[in-house]
Amino acid sequence: MGKKEGSREATNRLLDVMKTSKKYDSNVSMTMYQYTNANEAALKKQLIPNFTLNFLHEAAKQGLDKDIKELTLWEVESKRKPSYRYTFFSRITEQEDYTPLYPSEKSNGASPELFLLYQTHILRYPTQSLYAAYKIAQFLKSKDEVEKLSIDIQRNYKKQTIVKKWIIEMAKEGLISFDEYYNMFIHSSTDRRNRWWLIKYYLLSQSDVAFKNKIEDGNIYNPEYRDRIIRVGIIIFDRILEEKGPDRFKKLLSKFAKGAIGRNWLITQFEKLADDNEDFDYSDNWRMLCMDEYGGEDIYRFLYLLRLLFTICIYKDNSMIEG
Repeated sequence: MGKKEGSREATNRLLDVMKTSKKYDSNVSMTMYQYTNANEAALKKQLIPNFTLNFLHEAAKQGLDKDIKELTLWEVESKRKPSYRYTFFSRITEQEDYTPLYPSEKSNGASPELFLLYQTHILRYPTQSLYAAYKIAQFLKSKDEVEKLSIDIQRNYKKQTIVKKWIIEMAKEGLISFDEYYNMFIHSSTDRRNRWWLIKYYLLSQSDVAFKNKIEDGNIYNPEYRDRIIRVGIIIFDRILEEKGPDRFKKLLSKFAKGAIGRNWLITQFEKLADDNEDFDYSDNWRMLCMDEYGGEDIYRFLYLLRLLFTICIYKDNSMIEG
């Protein structure tokens, strides 16, 4: 195709072909050639991987070709044309996020159907993460000033902290499980996907959302860490509940909320576990639960997960602790 036609035209042509094709092989990749009449030697070729084609094929099957064409119209109508790197075609080929998917003052963003397809096929999120983000956003819409909260939530730590406080309230009401939170927010440091963008989308989207297909869990990151949190957390929970009873345990949770529970409290709990359980290895569990991938302490992540677990246990039942 001609170089002046651009990547948007390539996307549209592929969508048109996918929509009318009767046979499709999901393992096939293809090569796109770009040329200019002025300089035949400037012929360029680009590999289009199979996952890009699979995404476009699925979009065409679902009738989302018009959504994509409308979403990418700015690429040709804008006075300042985007460089290839920021085009829709480039982002799906490189498996990177595409900012126009998200609602803004100038745009309504992608339809919920296209957004779900993009996040699951291109960014490889499990549907559980999308559903969890949607539930969090719906809860926030009933509790907080959504517009102020959503403006820069993807990078504003203070706003993220506010949301995490509301997630604890969701846990009290049985609206979110331990695994839903864990699978969304606990991940490798090499995973650069920003989960807060998902919440931002559902906070700003005014469209009706329906998760028609089965909610897939996806792969659990570091299942040994997750299982250890639950095992150790339940032991601590049972001991404190037996010693102090439900009312005083809830007062302990209020101390978590005020930030009054920290490293010293954890050390005390680990010491008691080591005294009461011969098979509890203090050093091994501290390393596993309170240290990050690089050997530095990360106790506040563990403390928040304990707080979430304790909240689920004291206010609801263990059915909200999956696995």
